[in-house]
Amino acid sequence: MSLSANFPHQLALLLVALQTDKLPLCQHLDDPTEKSLVATLITYMNNRDFRTPITIARKTLGNQIRVKRSTLFAKLKNLKEKGILEESMGELPIRFTEHAITLMQPQGADKKTIVEKITSRFFKVGRSSFPTEATQLLNKGIAEKQMRGLMAEAKAAKLTIQHAIQKFGSIIEKYEGKTLFLVFRDILRHPEKYEKSVTTPTASHPRLGAEAQGILATVANNDKEILLPGEQLQRSSSGWQFSDPAMQGGAPLMITDVTITRLRQRMRELVSRHQQQHGALAVCCGRGDAENGSWHGALQADKPLVRLRNGRQQRLDWHVLYSMLPATAKRWHGERAQPQRLGQRFSVHGVRYLVDAINRDIAALRILSGSQSGRIMTRPLASLESAEVKWEC
Repeated sequence: MSLSANFPHQLALLLVALQTDKLPLCQHLDDPTEKSLVATLITYMNNRDFRTPITIARKTLGNQIRVKRSTLFAKLKNLKEKGILEESMGELPIRFTEHAITLMQPQGADKKTIVEKITSRFFKVGRSSFPTEATQLLNKGIAEKQMRGLMAEAKAAKLTIQHAIQKFGSIIEKYEGKTLFLVFRDILRHPEKYEKSVTTPTASHPRLGAEAQGILATVANNDKEILLPGEQLQRSSSGWQFSDPAMQGGAPLMITDVTITRLRQRMRELVSRHQQQHGALAVCCGRGDAENGSWHGALQADKPLVRLRNGRQQRLDWHVLYSMLPATAKRWHGERAQPQRLGQRFSVHGVRYLVDAINRDIAALRILSGSQSGRIMTRPLASLESAEVKWEC
């Protein structure tokens, strides 16, 4: 929700009550920084529905309350642990919890309070009434007529539009106007096409690390070798985007941890295969002959450990070794089948999982313990080889 040019009177009163410690919510705030953060979020709320997601960028939010990024995320986490905010990791929309909204009721108020006004489930646009959850669609350019069409599509699919918005919010937040209408209509008609996308981590990387940048640059130079048919890696003014026919029909998506892990694993697999077939891989780490060396398959901290001729050892990223392979060894033909992992159980940090299915290099995991028991999540197949994974016999 963007800041309204005509700031609603209702929110202005709420801000005054917050700053003068007349809200029960104030008792749950540790310091002026938390109060400043909550006050800033209030200015971005919808005065008709305090549960409308707040989509302000974290960088902008940090600048407005004048704190470092690390401090901002620490405060957001603290407010979540107190039950004031819902999960808001990365750039996820920020929402106040029902408990927090209750605490926004001024002390001494009668029953006709702000809370009663904001719990209305519908609001009117023109001649139509829509669920309050539809606010974010209307704010992003969906017209009243188009909204009525989407409501009809949801009814025909025996879905509630509220549930669809909540479930596929990470997808629809990327679009606006007519494109948003077409994408959301397709979601309502074919929700199964988008299931995988919302279960796969989708947080984008506004600042990719050096290794991730190296992996993407290497792929861009060898895209016909390392990418499978239909996959594409593109770079635009907004950053890197990856297209996969198995994801949203091949639509370009922002780079995710899954994408980076998938590409790294392919390079690792090709380097390992070449080493197994031809012995040590010659490595050039610098201009001098003494800085050259070879890789014999030794690993340290999940990175190749290269032995240099001057006696030193150096760890390199997998894309660096991949770039040194002969041209005939760089082509990727698909992941090795790993049927031994299918149906097996393992644990990570005390939580048990079952490998329910394997699709290419993505594993579908069923959670067997904890509060999320029974849910399905997806992870890169390569992540199952981590040292933290403890397989059951």
